[in-house]
Amino acid sequence: MLGLIGSILLAIAVYWKITQDLLPSRVSLDSRKRRPRKPRAWSVTLRACEVMGWSPARLRVWSWGSAITAGAGWAVLLQDPLAGLPVGWIGYQVPGFFLELRASQTLGLLQRQIGVFIGTVHDHLHARGATVEDALWAASLAISDGPLTKAMTQYRRQVETNVSLPDRLATLERGINWPTVAFFFSLLRLRDETGTEAMAHAFESLTEKLQDDERIQQTVRGELSMYLSVLLISWAATIAIFPYDRLTSATWPAFHHHLGVLVTLAAFGSAIVFHGVRKFARMEVAVAD
Repeated sequence: MLGLIGSILLAIAVYWKITQDLLPSRVSLDSRKRRPRKPRAWSVTLRACEVMGWSPARLRVWSWGSAITAGAGWAVLLQDPLAGLPVGWIGYQVPGFFLELRASQTLGLLQRQIGVFIGTVHDHLHARGATVEDALWAASLAISDGPLTKAMTQYRRQVETNVSLPDRLATLERGINWPTVAFFFSLLRLRDETGTEAMAHAFESLTEKLQDDERIQQTVRGELSMYLSVLLISWAATIAIFPYDRLTSATWPAFHHHLGVLVTLAAFGSAIVFHGVRKFARMEVAVAD
């Protein structure tokens, strides 16, 4: 009996193995479509660090320092260690929050300067009949201040040291670091290599696209800034109530003894609200980029 059962099981195993080897798999590793990775919130913060010249290590040091200071200070001041935990989390988020706000402003200015740069090149190439070299030189002089100043100064220095045009364009493209700029520099290389002047329409279309993007993003940034301001003011007013009572009210010991749970709940509620505030700050960076 045992031999019969063993033979049946062996036959089933052999049949399963043969069918697996002969029949094609419905989903193979090579043919499987891999879903693109979703952008993480930290990637927005990394972009903000890149724009503002911060390293991730520097941001982490500031974040942990702020977390320890805020959490410990809140716990000692309000005599509630549990409430110090969400406030410490808020403190950890604060450096990245302000970094993202500053980065969104810098990215908005960078976008406007890119529009000025490309528009100046287009004007000199097709309205004044200048060469690519002369148009780029004039456009670099048009940027006297702001995020593009370093890249333009480096470009003029390379001109003075006789660096070749392709190398200068590659360095300038890396220095600007903007997706739309890659198409613009491709047009410039094509214009320089072929010498054709029938490219005005392409430059005009690119300039119009940048202007439309700026108008749309300016509107969206305005809406986001309004909501962010309302949330930030309401959050700051809420989180300041208990420290104010702690320092000014003589009835604080009785309140803390009987209703101390409200301090803890307010701290956790403030953390939830600040989480929404931080999302608005990240959205501003994503819209401006």
